[in-house]
Amino acid sequence: MSAQLLARDQLGELDRIGQGGQGVVYRAPKVTTAFSAAMVYKEYRDTLRAEIDFTALAAMPALVEDTLTYAQAERLISIAAWPCRLVEDAGAPTGFVMPVIPEDFFIPLTTVKGTNSVAAELQHLLNHSSVLAARGITLSDAGRYGLLRELALELAFLHSHGVCIGDISPKNLLFSLTPHPAVYLIDCDAMRINGVSALPQVETPGWEVPAGEELATVYSDTYKLGLLALRLLAGDQHGISPAHLPAHTPDLLRQLITDTLTNAADRRPLPQAWSYVLGHAIEIAQHQQDAAPQVSPAPTPPPQPVVHSRPTTTASPRAATASRPPVTVPAFQGSNATPQPPGARTASSALRRVSPLVAALAAAALIIVAAIVAIAIVVNHNGGTTQAVPTESPARPSDSVTGAAPPLDSATYTAPAAAPSPAVPPPLPGPDPSALAPFAREWAGMKERIQIDATGHGSFHYMAPCPSCTTMAEMPYYTLEFALTSVSGPTATGTVMTSPDPKYSVGESVKATLGQTAGTATIEWSIGNQYMGLFCGPDSSYCGG
Repeated sequence: MSAQLLARDQLGELDRIGQGGQGVVYRAPKVTTAFSAAMVYKEYRDTLRAEIDFTALAAMPALVEDTLTYAQAERLISIAAWPCRLVEDAGAPTGFVMPVIPEDFFIPLTTVKGTNSVAAELQHLLNHSSVLAARGITLSDAGRYGLLRELALELAFLHSHGVCIGDISPKNLLFSLTPHPAVYLIDCDAMRINGVSALPQVETPGWEVPAGEELATVYSDTYKLGLLALRLLAGDQHGISPAHLPAHTPDLLRQLITDTLTNAADRRPLPQAWSYVLGHAIEIAQHQQDAAPQVSPAPTPPPQPVVHSRPTTTASPRAATASRPPVTVPAFQGSNATPQPPGARTASSALRRVSPLVAALAAAALIIVAAIVAIAIVVNHNGGTTQAVPTESPARPSDSVTGAAPPLDSATYTAPAAAPSPAVPPPLPGPDPSALAPFAREWAGMKERIQIDATGHGSFHYMAPCPSCTTMAEMPYYTLEFALTSVSGPTATGTVMTSPDPKYSVGESVKATLGQTAGTATIEWSIGNQYMGLFCGPDSSYCGG
């Protein structure tokens, strides 16, 4: 534990950067950790120190140093301003050091006083779109769903290690929208670890759990996640009824929020359940955005066909064609069409005046030409010996128009030898069994699962959206089959082999990436461009299995 204590004079020259009701925050230039190169020091006010349980507070740096794996600790520091060392002065604890808030979680905010860089508190997003636009914030539905999904994943991670946030409010959550949605947690010293808090549990006005419920539990965190989801989607700082959700909210997400806010505490869908539902909501929002009509320049008109007018003299067809230039006639003449040259209009008028008799003569001429060509083929095939062409099936005008050749006597005509079929390439080799071995197991996620065998063949059993279902228990399931055909490092790729789901066709790409999350083996699973979620191996409790 001594390694987690720092003397105040070890922090370097303290530079005051902010203050609040609990104390003052300084830059601590001489302090670094394995997870952060820049730290700040929060010093509690003298009047507050007597109320703080510093033994409980010491459990927070101990979680990072003694309990979590390196990868888990790295993740925790990346999502939260987590207490990493306690600080003492003259032998008495005075506060703690924590990482500097990353630059990604600051935004330029436009107000009546001008544009300034401020901490990107989520409270700025709980407003009507017109207010967001006035403040210089662009937020799509997909962005809203992405932020909620990140918070749900972070809650699931914290809960799996005995941490509950408790006072979830839009002032204690920071957001980033680029390069992708992200949520950062602050005021972490007020959180509860394994049922113990360093500070008395309080709630932000307007963000209270239902009367009588215990504070800072998995259930209270889940309720406030649902409240935040409602207010973020509705653009409202104070909404409490699911009826205020926008009409275009996906049905499954609407049901999830409703169940969270109206069910008894122990029947609320836990944060693990939100990942799948929000993943589909993101997909729907992106599809609607892609399908929205786009303003684009008028398309280039298609090439105009060349039509030759009927010769007006008795000269040979060859001479007539050579002496008269081709005339172009556009396929469509709209208000934006390119003006035609006068000659084209004259030719078009002439074509409309062609008599039915001339059309019939032209058809007859085509029939004669076709017959001559057929006779020439027969003569050439029989070494110059003229053969009679059968007359039982005379050519019809329709034959000439469609280009069908007159039938030939099978006794005098032999079909040419068929061209050799192209060589069929040998099948591509499958993935190396040793590289595929880490993927070959059953992976669980919420109430879904992925099964992969040693050859790379597998199945994905998952919940399907159901607009008519009233609870998640009524949702139908699909089983999609796939084959992994390539492995590169921790990532295996392949294609869908059979699919009962019209959203995913046979041949769609699939991807599985190995990882380690919350102390267990995981894969991140995608179909096509859709991220389906995190799935766990031996211990599926983290993923809700």
